[in-house]
Amino acid sequence: METLSTFAISNNNAILLVDDEFDIITTIEQLLKKRGFNVFGFTSPFKALEHFQANSGQFGLVISDLRMPEMNGYEFTKKVKEIKPEVKVFFMTAFEIDNIEFKKVLPFIKIDELIQKPSSFKNLTSIINKYIKNETKQESKGQIIDNLDLPDGLKELLNSHGFTTEQLLNTKSTDIADALGIDQDTARLIVDAVK
Repeated sequence: METLSTFAISNNNAILLVDDEFDIITTIEQLLKKRGFNVFGFTSPFKALEHFQANSGQFGLVISDLRMPEMNGYEFTKKVKEIKPEVKVFFMTAFEIDNIEFKKVLPFIKIDELIQKPSSFKNLTSIINKYIKNETKQESKGQIIDNLDLPDGLKELLNSHGFTTEQLLNTKSTDIADALGIDQDTARLIVDAVK
């Protein structure tokens, strides 16, 4: 059963990507954009930090290389977390690092994922999907809601709250009613339309 907090659409679904290797940034940025993600890639941690500071509200995820010449990933992430403590952070590294040892060395900054380079694109997108809503997925889920046999006002309400048909199937009608501020009969109508 999903909690009601998962129904809110997040405006901070952009990804900030930082790596000193231009080819890596370009490749990952292009591939993620083709999958519908909103990605901003930088080869300079200083420029990335400047952009993040000016636009922190739109970012839900920062993916940073661990070793960079201008500023290492740890220093960069520390500064990012000072600006927006709740942002999710992934480190990418070509160096073999044990995740448990890594957390012992850097215990003061929460790192959500440690990704070994090279990583398959499928693996990377799978990990990102656990943390960030893909804009393409949002559109297709909205289209599915739009295809339900419901009044337009209810469809708009469901879409504005970020509901998916999967969430509706796995949520009690009382919880749907509470989340949307509607009566029980209307919530049951929604559940019946999804089935």
